[in-house]
Amino acid sequence: MLVKETAKEFAIKAHEGQIRKSNGKPMIYHPITVGAILESFGFDDETVAAGYLHDTVEDTKTTIADIESLFGKRVAELVFNASEPDKSLSWEERKTHTINVVTDNPIDEIAVVLADKIHNIENLTEDLSFQGLSIFDNFKRGIDSQLWYFEGIYNATIISNEEHPMVQRLGKAIDNLKKEIQYQTELETELFADDKDLLDRLRELHILKYKVKEEGCLTPFVIELLGTPRTGKTTIINNVLDFFKKGGFKVSYFKELVTSEFYDTINHLPLYDRNLAIIEEIVKQLKSVRSNDFESEWQDQKLKTRIKTDVDTGVFDKTGDIIVFDRGIYDRLIWFRRLLNKGEISKKQYDEIVNRYSEYLDLVDCLLCYTASADVSLKRDYVSSLALEQRSFMTKQNIDTYNQAMQGLIDDNIIRNHHLIDTNDKSINESAIETAQYILQGIKG
Repeated sequence: MLVKETAKEFAIKAHEGQIRKSNGKPMIYHPITVGAILESFGFDDETVAAGYLHDTVEDTKTTIADIESLFGKRVAELVFNASEPDKSLSWEERKTHTINVVTDNPIDEIAVVLADKIHNIENLTEDLSFQGLSIFDNFKRGIDSQLWYFEGIYNATIISNEEHPMVQRLGKAIDNLKKEIQYQTELETELFADDKDLLDRLRELHILKYKVKEEGCLTPFVIELLGTPRTGKTTIINNVLDFFKKGGFKVSYFKELVTSEFYDTINHLPLYDRNLAIIEEIVKQLKSVRSNDFESEWQDQKLKTRIKTDVDTGVFDKTGDIIVFDRGIYDRLIWFRRLLNKGEISKKQYDEIVNRYSEYLDLVDCLLCYTASADVSLKRDYVSSLALEQRSFMTKQNIDTYNQAMQGLIDDNIIRNHHLIDTNDKSINESAIETAQYILQGIKG
């Protein structure tokens, strides 16, 4: 077995059960990454082995003599260079010792020290982006002292090794850390100085988003939105989808069919037949998304063109992580319930529709129902458009009948496993945070 492989196994056993104080990850995560950094820069197996072992002398019962006995003098020397002296010395004295070690030394002698600092700084920058300036509470010294130490290492190293790519990466890592400190300081002392609770909630969402991304997610995760106009759902979901896109999620968005070119081709049909055509279209879309065989499902060029127009990203991505249907299959069942309540279709017709399409309801993973009273919705509409002309479609009666039909499907357990968001007394921001949390928990399972 190669020396680096033996060293890796030794380090895993030596650090078993230890946790990093900064982020709660297993301690072994750090030395394994240090070894990987050294290997990426082309250092020999003994140097990589020292990278795996560099914390064992400081943080376990292992001694330098143990390292030399098991892995040889060269590995022991590299580990010694990366280890701090007597822990009884002050923090400043121990850090000054390390700075002196790297001063004027050739890169091969200090590579483990640099790889250690590169990962510490890059990891600190990442943790800082999630936790804010409070991350420095985990350390014995604060921001200024940490920067003094990291810059001291860099400045001492560039004397003889300025052009080496590892040294350049160290310099870039320090620059990125300083930028992140400046950004987090701005968030905490300026932008959210008067609303720390909101910043904390956004950070919780930020952490959860990347945790879900790191763990992987059910793809595609299909969401349907329900709700009458002026519940805020369109603005809310646009904000939430932007939140996911910034996190690297692939997102596709199907706008409601009644605003599409497809609707123009069926608008001449009687109301009942028109609703049937819409629900059939939605089922095709859902099945194609689930089968990951979108193109074979849509051979008609007009339909392809419509989807490419309606999908938010411009082109439908059948490998999308999150796919949103604005008014999908559940919405059509609400409209059939409305027709039943108004006496425009019979109970038999309604039951046939529910029985026919209930098997496709499980194609939707997450159902978000946005509600607002008719009075609140209409007032929002008047204020938004600045117009007081009487509405032809958005009336109190139509809003009430939609909400009543939706409640009827909830009572009948046709709408189930849904999340109801009452926006009457909530801001868009509050509703968006609630929406994002629910979606993330749904993806996380």
